[in-house]
Amino acid sequence: MVKRRTSSCGDLLDFEEVQRRLQLGARTDIGTHEIPVDQIIGSVSRVHEFDACFRPRTKRLASLLVQIKAARPDAADMPILVYQVDHAYFVVDGHKRLALAVEEGRKFIDAEVGSFPTRFHLARGTTMDQIRMTSMERRFRETTGMDQGVPGARFPMANADAYLELAESVKAHSYDYSRALDRVVDPAESSRHWFDMVYRPVVDLARSSGIARVLSSASDPELFLEMRRGLSGPMDWNWQIPERFAERAFANLRRADPGAVPAALARITKRGRKAASALDEAGDHGASEVASDGQSIVRRPRREEDADAE
Repeated sequence: MVKRRTSSCGDLLDFEEVQRRLQLGARTDIGTHEIPVDQIIGSVSRVHEFDACFRPRTKRLASLLVQIKAARPDAADMPILVYQVDHAYFVVDGHKRLALAVEEGRKFIDAEVGSFPTRFHLARGTTMDQIRMTSMERRFRETTGMDQGVPGARFPMANADAYLELAESVKAHSYDYSRALDRVVDPAESSRHWFDMVYRPVVDLARSSGIARVLSSASDPELFLEMRRGLSGPMDWNWQIPERFAERAFANLRRADPGAVPAALARITKRGRKAASALDEAGDHGASEVASDGQSIVRRPRREEDADAE
């Protein structure tokens, strides 16, 4: 029985862009494995020839697949070549064999796997928009010293330009902090001080207000930017948030009454109600096992015939 597929599958993810934006590590070849078809989400060089369901985009290619199936009914049995990034796979060679396997309704396919280490979680459902925004977040963390000063902090946002605004806040605080100490403070130290004495207190103020709850889809950095928008000036003694700042920052949130939520969210994200988008850190995201060389391999669920054989 042929597997039923949706009429709109979207696009395959381009491996070269994923590799560049996420700064993947060096490849390790880990042999031939049976991998789940639904975790194959991209291609190395043929994203324009197949959609995300691995259906051909042109009549010529569709006709070629019919010819291959007629000439080699077992073509889908031959291993394909893929690159693995966390739980996701990208086809290097064997696009047409995979397309035939999908058409036959196969859930698994044999593949020679080359694995690329990453600190981020990729799997079915990962979008290129998430990857691009994760790249912007990484750049923000590196240029401000946040990756060294607060290595575990994440700053997901829906608008790329917002990272420039957030970086300006970090850099302005670094200047003020260096002047207060009468020495040049390194980025890691100043970013940590910004996070502890400016960012976290302002976010806590926002989260403590009833108004902030109507902006539940806004992330912490988006709330921070909304609170401080249009506000400037020195901190109080001992780096305390000035009372006048708190009053005016709350006024920014009060403008976001329930009747004006769409407009408020548009100011924060500049994309209406679109939520902040960034990839999770790689970790324990479900059934996986570690191969002898330390690379993650998605485990195939036991089939009924496997259970019968035991």
